[in-house]
Amino acid sequence: MKKTIPVLLCLCLFLTACAKQPEQTDPSTISTTAPTTEATTEPTTEPTTEPTTEPTTAPTTEPPVLYRHPLTGEPLDAPFTVRPVAVSSNNYKAAQPVLGISHADIIFEHITEALGGETRMLAVYTDLDFDDQLGTVRSARTYSVDLAGSLNAYFVHCGGSDMALNQINRTGYPSLNEFYNGQYFYRDQDRLAAGYSKDNTLVTEGRKLLKAFADKKMDLTAPEDAYYGFTFSDEADLGGSPAAKVTIQYYNKNGKFSNFEYDKTDGMYYGIQKWSKKQVSIADGNTDDLIPFKNILILKTKVTFDGDGYHVYMKLTGEGEGLLVRDGQYVPIKWQRDAATDPFTFTLADGSVATFGVGKTYVSILPSVSPDVIFE
Repeated sequence: MKKTIPVLLCLCLFLTACAKQPEQTDPSTISTTAPTTEATTEPTTEPTTEPTTEPTTAPTTEPPVLYRHPLTGEPLDAPFTVRPVAVSSNNYKAAQPVLGISHADIIFEHITEALGGETRMLAVYTDLDFDDQLGTVRSARTYSVDLAGSLNAYFVHCGGSDMALNQINRTGYPSLNEFYNGQYFYRDQDRLAAGYSKDNTLVTEGRKLLKAFADKKMDLTAPEDAYYGFTFSDEADLGGSPAAKVTIQYYNKNGKFSNFEYDKTDGMYYGIQKWSKKQVSIADGNTDDLIPFKNILILKTKVTFDGDGYHVYMKLTGEGEGLLVRDGQYVPIKWQRDAATDPFTFTLADGSVATFGVGKTYVSILPSVSPDVIFE
């Protein structure tokens, strides 16, 4: 019994020593980094001082257009304050080519006499600072005075029908009549030598008209807020029907046609005038430059003739129907005009404003019974 006590004592001491040792951990499970004391989203590098989305170049957005030309929609650097000038121009087959129309912003074409299938143009200008010839200049008709009045334009003409001259005198409409202002007009001698009739030789020039207005104290200044009835938009899609080609027939199939074809490369329409045995481009006779039209506007109205079959009367107030052609498409429109001194207004079938493309406009005035406007 004495020998077993030391053995038991040693065993107890050994067990006690084992109980006091720190707990051992498998080395393979020990982390090699110190425990984190901050959020794990702390960046490991210095933050950048500029956002990574910073553009490398300045923005390329165009500044807003503050001013537009009221007859063409072209952007301007300052408000438009020029009163338009409308010149009655001969467009007879025997009077071709028409002179100076490349400078015009708007060109109206309208029938002038029931017999013979001929038309005239009313060319509207807002910049006359040139020496090119204009014309040939022809007489006033009531409807040409009315069309000039829709734009509050000075009216340039050579004489006129009794009714037109009475209208000018009665209303005091500002016009420049060659009969009383011959120094600002002249006969083109080259045309006379070439055998043109005298009616097809009277011309003027841009700067001659400017001098005439200055001499007669006819102020060419218009109010900044003058409105001429046109609203412009660069939006191309009218949601209309195709109009790559437009044929406008005046009178009957043996009469006069104005044909236009759309050029996709520049978005413009170019025209050809056709008679039964003649055709000419719608171009400026001074330069042979074709006239690019952004818009073709066809207005239909009531047209009547007097007993002699020559004098034409058109209803250009009230309301009527028409067609607007631009960007290879056409849509029906409605026009309205309350009085002879008011501009036209143009709306689409849903009542919204019809918008024109930026550029020149050709306007055809047709009888409302005319069936012959053809689109391809």
